Amino acid sequence: MDPLELFRGLVETLTQQVRLPEQYRWAPLAAAGFTSLLGLVLLVRGARWARGLAAGTFLVLGLAAGARLGPQIQVPTWAAAGVAAVVAFGLGWLLFRFWQALLLAGCLASIGLGIYTYRSLTPQIDAWLNRGVEDGLVTLPPAGDVTLPDASEAAGQAAGGAVARLHDLWNHLSANVPRFQTTFFAIVAGTALLGLALGLFAPRLSRSLWAATLGTLFFGIGLAGVLQALAPAWLEWLLAHDRAAWGLTGAIWALSFGYSLISCRPATTPAPGQSPAEARAATA
Repeated sequence: MDPLELFRGLVETLTQQVRLPEQYRWAPLAAAGFTSLLGLVLLVRGARWARGLAAGTFLVLGLAAGARLGPQIQVPTWAAAGVAAVVAFGLGWLLFRFWQALLLAGCLASIGLGIYTYRSLTPQIDAWLNRGVEDGLVTLPPAGDVTLPDASEAAGQAAGGAVARLHDLWNHLSANVPRFQTTFFAIVAGTALLGLALGLFAPRLSRSLWAATLGTLFFGIGLAGVLQALAPAWLEWLLAHDRAAWGLTGAIWALSFGYSLISCRPATTPAPGQSPAEARAATA
């Protein structure tokens, strides 16, 4: 099975038993559109806006955490949310380089696992998908059999079903792929340590790497969702021409990485007695 088709089949297997109520049928397309837009922003401006994006993300998380924690500690919700948001924003801004290093570690670990999956795990994942179909583990229920009353229950069912299937896939790979767990954790540890080192000691390079990688990932996943909903024939063409799809993906990543590397280079003003070349070298 082609890797693109394998990925598509795996995603469908993990999510296909959830049927949203009619009033929420717009949600998947909206989520795909937002994901593709976020990916485009990261591709073009992610490296330049990295610190602000990180601080903004922490602010939103702080608001949500404070709003949930306030009633439990008998503090007004608005006060708890405000304090938590300010603290979280400060942590995101001041410790940005650390969070950047963690994020790059995750990106590199994902790339390493993707290469390992492509080179070594594809046959067994394909076998697991086919086994699931034969055993009736992944068959769609008849229309109307599953009706979820609200979005939160739909999300809960989706998460529970996906976790159960991922656990089954993990057990299948552990039983059928030699040294699977050892290799898996070695790849995660090695690539994560490399990402941490780059993030801490080469911040400009790491910004460009994670902006291009996350941007390409989000843009690709979101675009696939949009095409699935609005132009499925185009998506089928991409799946049928995997070399063109991978070539386009690589070109997008390379263009974003090069542009980010150039655009996030700080402007340099030579100090007294310092040449422009020395100023550029000092900020590189």
